[in-house]
Order: sequence, then structure tokens, then C-alpha cells
Amino acid sequence: MKIFYPRGCGGNWLSNLIWHLQVDNFNLPQVDIIFDGEPKCSISFTHREHTPLTPEIKLFSCKHLFNHYLNDATKVRYPIHKLHTRPWLEQFFDLSNSARYFLTNTEYSNYYCNNIDLDYSLVFRNPDEFTTHLFTLLNNWNTKYTPYREYVYSSIEYYRSTCTDPEEHFNNHDSIIWLGCCHGISLVDKLPLGGTITDIDSAHTLLKPYFAHCAQRMQQEMFTWK
Repeated sequence: MKIFYPRGCGGNWLSNLIWHLQVDNFNLPQVDIIFDGEPKCSISFTHREHTPLTPEIKLFSCKHLFNHYLNDATKVRYPIHKLHTRPWLEQFFDLSNSARYFLTNTEYSNYYCNNIDLDYSLVFRNPDEFTTHLFTLLNNWNTKYTPYREYVYSSIEYYRSTCTDPEEHFNNHDSIIWLGCCHGISLVDKLPLGGTITDIDSAHTLLKPYFAHCAQRMQQEMFTWK
């Protein structure tokens, strides 16, 4: 039994949640941003884009690439890779390359944005439906656990507190995460900038003509929490 998930998109949290249900431990974990060091359940969680899905391999993901990009930034690049310790320009181009990857890597999007068994967006938009799907999956696998809905709801609320609301960054011209995304879009869509980005001020100036285009481009790639 395996659950595949995109990096930064809640796999370690979900594994820990299932562990709590398996061992009847209904205390919430105490973490800051990431759940990597918390106990894991008996189901294997991993990410590997080219593994075919089968009845014993399920996908925990969502179809919204901006959320993938944001989670990768806030759950992997900053807390794990310590991107915040590098100069602003290096952070900017790192994020730009990340956005370009998510927008152009069809192997990634074809795998992680289709045939989803557990929809990550439901964690935020419909916890009750997500919990029902989770319990159905565990039952189909004959997993021994306690189907304690109230704990799942509490765990979801706690996980949400460790995440960044997409609307904090989407179309926020002061956010390096959004500016990096816009630059990635400019490269993918071959939009001429007419200069070189060297700092946040030049990023504003050179990307400003395309802010509306970028917002329109990414609107369909984002789910909000509301």
C-alpha cells in the first residue's frame, strides 16, 4: 500500500494523521511548518512521478499548479532548503525556475494533476468530504484504525495553521513568491521584459506590464481556502 503525493503537499501530515488514528493517539502534534519528523503510519508515502497507479497505489494531490508551486516554496524551499538565507536575487530566480518547472513539465502535471484519489484541495475546502474519502480508502485497504472524525477535523485545522493561504501571495506585487511566479510565466510565454532584473524594484518595473496577464494565467491554477 502506497500513497504518492507532490513534495510539500501534505504527505507527511497525512501519514502522521493516519498514524494517530491507527494507534488511538488523539493528541495533536506540535510542529512549526513541516511534519517530516513526526511518526509515520503503516502506509508508505512517497513521490515518484512515473509509477503507474494501481489499487495498491493511490494519489494524494490536486490539479492546481499554483498551489503546488506555493507549497513547494513554503514547505520545502524555505524551511528545508533554507532559501531565505540566500540573497534576494538568488531566491527570486530559484522561485522563477520553480514556477517554470511546474508550468512546463508535462510529466509532472500529467501525473499529479489527474486521476486523483484523495483531493488535497478538499482538506481546505470540504474537510467532511475529504474525511469520508480517506476513511473509504483505509477501509478498502482493510487498514486497522479508529474512524474518529472529530480528530481528523482538528488535525486538518492544525495543518491549515502551518500552511500559507494562497491569497496572501496570489497577485501580491510585494511577494517574492508571486514575483518569481510572474518571471517564470514571462519566460514560458516569451514575454519581453526590456531589461535585467537585479532587485525587487527592477522586478516591479519590468514585470508590471504583465501582472494582469500573470494573474489571469494562474487564476485557473489556484484553489482558494474559501
